[in-house]
Amino acid sequence: MTDKFTKDKNHFCLVHMFIRQLNYLQQVMRNQWKTPHELEKLQEKKLRHMLHHAYRNTPFYHLKFREAGVHPTDFGSLHDLTKFPITTKEELRQNYPQTP
Repeated sequence: MTDKFTKDKNHFCLVHMFIRQLNYLQQVMRNQWKTPHELEKLQEKKLRHMLHHAYRNTPFYHLKFREAGVHPTDFGSLHDLTKFPITTKEELRQNYPQTP
């Protein structure tokens, strides 16, 4: 038998997931009316955030960027994406964190 805490936690997780899905749907509905230029700017903003996050939080990407001589601040537009190294599936497999 599950205790009240587990039921409350499961309920909270479901509500949180539902709210996130509604937020995502709202973003999609808003973005469908953006101009190509506005969509490009949105892509650049999200990609800039992702590059910074990977550099700060993942030793693999931090090292890979340094070896390529790039830093997330080098990204200004989608055209700058060619400066950043490509990651292969094999590299991801080799560098996937092992669980003890």
